[in-house]
Amino acid sequence: MRFPELADFDVSADGSHIRCRPTRRLAASTLGHLLLDQVLPLALSRQGRLALHASAVHVPRLGCVVFAGPTGSGKSTLATALGVRGGQVVSDDCLVVEPDSCRAVPGSPWVRLWRDAATRLGLKRAGSDVVAHYTTKRRFGGQALRFRSRPSPIVAIAVLAKRTRRARAVDARLLAPRDRLIALAPYVFVMDVEDPRQLAQMFRDLAALVAAVPVVRLRATDDRRQLAETAREVISLAHALASPAAGKRR
Repeated sequence: MRFPELADFDVSADGSHIRCRPTRRLAASTLGHLLLDQVLPLALSRQGRLALHASAVHVPRLGCVVFAGPTGSGKSTLATALGVRGGQVVSDDCLVVEPDSCRAVPGSPWVRLWRDAATRLGLKRAGSDVVAHYTTKRRFGGQALRFRSRPSPIVAIAVLAKRTRRARAVDARLLAPRDRLIALAPYVFVMDVEDPRQLAQMFRDLAALVAAVPVVRLRATDDRRQLAETAREVISLAHALASPAAGKRR
């Protein structure tokens, strides 16, 4: 894997070894970001693990709510918004899933947020760390939030659509079973998209996950002043999806 003017990474065929060649003046924070947030998820995919480009939070007495989507869609912000309302952050931006048990595996104990989002969520910059030299995002750790230390059963997955300036905090649409895999597949980390065995394993694992867990297409407001209301609505939605009646509709 090559990150021009930053670093090259060689990943072994089975994903068990990673060799790095950074440029001479690369900041340690940037090297750590590339390794943990970009390269390691792909190496895990070579080991047969199902890794999603997603953030997740454990809601007490409910389970894990997962936010999948492209960069900039608000995954970290939504997970943190639920976290400051009593939840436990499971993982930020990369989530490893146990498809057979539909459990989310805890990741590194931090979230990455833009300054305005952190301010709205009541997180103080003191004690936060630089993510990389090329972004103003900050990394907030265990001093600011509660983090999950053991796997959490996944009760709902939200695939994030482009944010909107509409007045409503959240619009959500439950996806039919045949649409869930297509909606979630673009957010699976895959090292080699031309490897038929890896692709077959990925689709088997993803099919098992979406057959057991409800998936919604979720569009949240871009108005950060409504983050508290957005978090409340997402939690209510997750409770509704996890109810026995909703289970019959899955």
